[in-house]
Amino acid sequence: VQYDLSMEDCNKIIQLKADEPRGYNCRGFAHQLLKQFEAALPDFNEAIRLNPNFAIAYEHRGTTYNLLEKYDRAVEDYSQALRVAPRNPLFYIRRGNAYSSLKQYDKAIRDYTEVIRLEPNNANAYRLRALAEEASGDAAGAAADRDRRKENRKNKSK
Repeated sequence: VQYDLSMEDCNKIIQLKADEPRGYNCRGFAHQLLKQFEAALPDFNEAIRLNPNFAIAYEHRGTTYNLLEKYDRAVEDYSQALRVAPRNPLFYIRRGNAYSSLKQYDKAIRDYTEVIRLEPNNANAYRLRALAEEASGDAAGAAADRDRRKENRKNKSK
């Protein structure tokens, strides 16, 4: 994969239109893919400064914080992404994962439950909720979610 070429394209966007938040988000994402996490943050910050309602920039910055193991900051950014786009299941999954990393399993379970409400056949949400339930000591809930996941997979293959 040629992330360096992508970085060049992002730089061209910024040169042509310095007030375009997508250019900064693009470059920040390229840094993220190159595992240059600290270099990604200023670009995401600028994208968000230029457009405070840029949900994907919050999600990308949250993912960068998650990769840096700054889970509290990741939760803040995923929450901001959800403020802008409250029906996006990916943002709930990401925030649930950050909550799990913080061992705040009740909050993680709430987020995974919201994903299931939005997408009842999301097998990944059942898997992740089962892991959080198990970590919180709810073996029965975890077993039920594993069964639901198997059911969903069976129904998909029919």
